[in-house]
Amino acid sequence: MGPLGSHQVLATATFARIHGLHARALLTPQPNVHEAGLNKRLLPALGMEFLRCERFLDVPMAFLRIRYRRHQGQRPYWIPPGSHHPIGVLGVIEGALEIAAAIKSGELPMIDDIVVPTGTCATASGVWLGLAMAGLPIRVVAVRMVPMMITGPGKMKKLAMKTLALLREAGYTKEPQFGDILWVDDFAAPGYGQSNADADAAAQEVAEASNFRTETTYISKTLAMFRKSTLQGRRVLFWNTYSAVDPDPSTICAKAAA
Repeated sequence: MGPLGSHQVLATATFARIHGLHARALLTPQPNVHEAGLNKRLLPALGMEFLRCERFLDVPMAFLRIRYRRHQGQRPYWIPPGSHHPIGVLGVIEGALEIAAAIKSGELPMIDDIVVPTGTCATASGVWLGLAMAGLPIRVVAVRMVPMMITGPGKMKKLAMKTLALLREAGYTKEPQFGDILWVDDFAAPGYGQSNADADAAAQEVAEASNFRTETTYISKTLAMFRKSTLQGRRVLFWNTYSAVDPDPSTICAKAAA
C-alpha cells in the first residue's frame, strides 16, 4: 500500500516478479509527480495487480477489498505503507550504524542533529534506534510529510520499541542511549505530494548551489527545515531518502523477465 509514485510499491513489484510471487497493491491519491509517471509504466509491466483510489475517502473500503481477497485460496501477506514494520526498520538501523561507525572512527565529525524526511516513520524510527544502539544520543529531527492520522512522534517511538523488542528476541542485550526527537509539522501543507513556498524556495537555493537532486513529495519540504533558525549553529546531517538516479524501466523489466 502506498501512493502512486511509491518506490516501496515498485520495489515490491520487482521483488515479487523476480521470485515468482503474485503481488497486489492499493495505491492512494498523489499529484502527478515524476515518480507517479514512472510507476504507471512499470507496475503493469512487472505484473502487479493494483487498485488505485482517486480519493482518500475511498481508501478504507478499498483496503478491506484488496487486503482480504484471497489468491489461490490464501490471504496475502501484508506489507504496511512505507514498510512501517520492525522488519522494515532493520535496514535503516544498519545505515544509522554505518554513520555512527564513521563518526567514531573520525571519518565524520560528531553531529548534533540528523534531519529525516518522515512519512510512516520507518526511516525516522530506524535512525533514532540505530544511533541509540551505537551509544550516540544524537537528536533526530523528523520532518512530517503525511497526514497526522498515520504518523506522529508517538508512533515513531512505538515502532522503534517494537523493533528493539524484535532484536531482543534475537539476543540483543545492550541498553540503547536514546537522543531527543524534534518533530516538525511546519512543512506538510497543503497536502501529500504538494509543494509550498518554503519547499520551492529551498529547492531553488539548492539548485543554484549544486546539482543535488530534489523532488516535491519529501526532499524539498525537508530541506526547507534548513532555512529556519532552529538548526542555526548546530552541526547537521541530512538523511537523503531520494535516489540520485531514476529506475531504468527497460532494465527492471528485463531483469524481472529473466
